Amino acid sequence: MTTSESSEIMEFTGPSVRHQVDVAACTTMSLADAAQVLGIHRSTAWALYKRGELPVPVLRVGTSLRIVRAHVQEYLETGEKVTFSSSAPMSIAN
Repeated sequence: MTTSESSEIMEFTGPSVRHQVDVAACTTMSLADAAQVLGIHRSTAWALYKRGELPVPVLRVGTSLRIVRAHVQEYLETGEKVTFSSSAPMSIAN
């Protein structure tokens, strides 16, 4: 996986398939992506999640763990743990 810093495009390569995802357009991110933004290893993020100590709330969508991008940004700006009740209401555009 590589990222292009100027355009916020992540490229995912598989066994003969290449996908590009506009990360800036995503409302949520994976636990591994959030770990990278927070500057911790993904296994550390997983351990913090399992202990209930991750500083941002985690959404379980099926078998995936997703984190709201705005929550990560809020944590990085304030340095305080973010909860669903402490974060500002989010509007979802249709």
